[in-house]
Amino acid sequence: ASNIAILAVIFICLIFINGILVLVESSLRRVRPALLEEQAEEGSDMAKKLLAEQPDWDRYIRTTQLCRFLCVLFLGVLIALPLLVLAVNIFDNDYFAYIVVFGVLSFLWLTFAILIPDGIAAVRSEKSAALLLWFARISGKIFLPITGLAHQIANLLLRGIGITPQMQEAE
Repeated sequence: ASNIAILAVIFICLIFINGILVLVESSLRRVRPALLEEQAEEGSDMAKKLLAEQPDWDRYIRTTQLCRFLCVLFLGVLIALPLLVLAVNIFDNDYFAYIVVFGVLSFLWLTFAILIPDGIAAVRSEKSAALLLWFARISGKIFLPITGLAHQIANLLLRGIGITPQMQEAE
């Protein structure tokens, strides 16, 4: 029972982290620079702050995508699999339990880690981006070596098939 509780707490933490990452990514993708410029001219500190960091948005988005991938990988390998095995064992090898647990986990992940944060970003993109810019900045610095390497490999592969990459090189 304690194993299930620990896995459930980790699952909830991963939902929260992924939700923040989705909110950051969706907000940055939806921010309207023209609206920010207008707000900045009217004296909005939030708009000025976002515009000042606009050159880094692509890097922040790449970082959130990497972190979301790591969350899903961690979820699948270290959380969902053991929870599913425990559920099957608890319910006497009833594979219907496996399907129910998998369905519940998928529903929770989809709803709270993706759809709700994306919905918030759709309505409050500028405010969400400004509020979570610190998170994007910190995660961008922490994961820069990994995102930089992945980005360089992707650009190399694109060039290998004759496509000129449009993405900036990681700094």
